[in-house]
Amino acid sequence: MDKKEINKLMEQRNQIQRDPIKPVEFFESGLSENKDSLKSNKMSNIDSAKDSLLVKYTTYLTNDLITKIKIKAALTRKKSYQIIQQALEEFLEK
Repeated sequence: MDKKEINKLMEQRNQIQRDPIKPVEFFESGLSENKDSLKSNKMSNIDSAKDSLLVKYTTYLTNDLITKIKIKAALTRKKSYQIIQQALEEFLEK
């Protein structure tokens, strides 16, 4: 195929027709009110879920202990962090 044939085929192809996209106005009065209510909802959700919120925490453990944690996790069908979390909670309750 030469360039002329390719150009002819390109002209004949059916292009997809799309509706134009209308931009959103962020500074309308209605949106700013919703924004404030969303913030208050997020803050109340955060306050109520602080105890259950997981935060990444790293530490150093021996290979033997890591292996035991992984085995316990596999036997109980839990994640390794759940095993560690449960052990620490039980230890700190004493």
